Amino acid sequence: MTERAKRAFAARAMMIALGVLLAPIPAARAQLLLPAKCTVAGNISLDDRIAGCTALIEAMSTNLQGAISAHFRRAALDLDKGDVDRAIEERSEQSDRPSPQGMGA
Repeated sequence: MTERAKRAFAARAMMIALGVLLAPIPAARAQLLLPAKCTVAGNISLDDRIAGCTALIEAMSTNLQGAISAHFRRAALDLDKGDVDRAIEERSEQSDRPSPQGMGA
């Protein structure tokens, strides 16, 4: 086997090994970053951003102020998507909640 063939073989083997090792990372990373999608701007679909806000709301169940902020962000994204009824519903749900100051926060 020539030196060039050995290098090509080693490079292919390394690429295959790297592909096998990194294959599960995208799904785990996407799930880990879901709440962050609520607040970031960029090349993320509105549906993904709304799902991120939903995940953030669920994660912040003990942080009323953070949950309210995520609800308002989700309502704004619903409005951007053109789902006016859902945006109004989202805002109405939040106006029925007590304020963080009223909760002793």
